[in-house]
Amino acid sequence: MAVLDVDITCELRAFAVELSLAVGEEVLALVGPSGSGKTTVLRAVAGLHRPDRGHIACGGETWFDRGRGGPAIDVDAQRRSVGYVPQHHALFPHLTVARNVAFSGADAAMVDSLLARLRIAELAGERPARLSGGERQRVALARALARRPRVLLLDEPLAALDAHTRVLVRDELAAELAGLGIPSVLVTHDFADAAALAGRVAVIAEGRLRQLGSPAQLLAAPADRFVAALTGASVVRGRPGAGGPRLGDGGELEVAVHPWDVEVRPGAGPPGTLSGTVVSTALEGTRVRVRVGGWVGEAASAQGLEPGRPAHGVVRRAHVLGA
Repeated sequence: MAVLDVDITCELRAFAVELSLAVGEEVLALVGPSGSGKTTVLRAVAGLHRPDRGHIACGGETWFDRGRGGPAIDVDAQRRSVGYVPQHHALFPHLTVARNVAFSGADAAMVDSLLARLRIAELAGERPARLSGGERQRVALARALARRPRVLLLDEPLAALDAHTRVLVRDELAAELAGLGIPSVLVTHDFADAAALAGRVAVIAEGRLRQLGSPAQLLAAPADRFVAALTGASVVRGRPGAGGPRLGDGGELEVAVHPWDVEVRPGAGPPGTLSGTVVSTALEGTRVRVRVGGWVGEAASAQGLEPGRPAHGVVRRAHVLGA
């Protein structure tokens, strides 16, 4: 049974957020482009935004209820057992790390325990200006956890970090979230972050849920062109074939292919394969990521795949959208 139930409608200027989610003792990521309504959902759960109608409950306790025929309920944000980590952390610059964490009402013993748990005990007397981005993120998380929340909300927890620090902090945060045992909802526009941090991912656009599932499910079977692009797939046209869709020759099918499922080879390919002119190459770990026309694949070497040269792709796996 879900611990956090959300079923809300929030009328915004350009569109309405209409979302229904059930979150158990897990990490759920809300993923979508900027302005899609992700933060509105977090703020509604936290009690910082009042939905136009709907229902929000945690563990059977109703925090919000409006427009369903009974008396309206809107529990004040301070009375909701929510730990909220805003995008830019919102630490008090004039307070030390320890006092920032204690601001939630935690006693000295809990503050010391949280700082030790998050490996920032040595920073207790420092002020936020002297901390790195990763350290500030851990302080903000400690402050949120100091409330002993029943629900944890994180708004773009990695957005303010540089690329190198982002990977390190993401791994640390994933380990910390996995051990909480409470509903945790995070917002991000980056599918890679969502896949690393969450067991389930809810893709939303313009306030509507496009697909909900595990990262593996979204990668293997994106529901539509929008979800496919968000997960990093190319969408190409194809025709039905006995051994799978024939790609590269137009057709009525829309097919999603991920770069790691396309082996790029020099030269024009046979009919029914992806082909085109190399646009660019980039080293990705031990592989070369190659953009050819409107699709992307990978190769072991860039030899023969210089920009302007013809190339084709051998597809190992593809997903027909809408199938």
